[in-house]
Amino acid sequence: MGIEIKGFDDIFEELDDMNISDRKKRNALREGAEIVKQAVIDNSPVKSGDMRKSWKSKIKRFDGDLGFEVRGDTPQDIENEFGSSTNKKHIGFFSNAVDKVADKAVNIIAKEILK
Repeated sequence: MGIEIKGFDDIFEELDDMNISDRKKRNALREGAEIVKQAVIDNSPVKSGDMRKSWKSKIKRFDGDLGFEVRGDTPQDIENEFGSSTNKKHIGFFSNAVDKVADKAVNIIAKEILK
């Protein structure tokens, strides 16, 4: 499941252009990832609570650029995000959560980099 957020590309380009250590980049991205992960946790459907506990964030390289991913470990993650023939209640919960905090995450990453 991939959701692309506008604004992150600009930040990633700026990070590459600046002479900043990978460690500082990773720390800044970790702060932004935590905000996104918490928003997804808060917006996750609650039946047994397993889905809320399953969300993980990870800093990794995508095509040579540093970035982060937030993903879950339960089969219900995709079913609830995109719906199924029997479950249409929570469609878009992940993308809605990310949309709500995308600007805040970008600003936090920028602040951390410029410290």
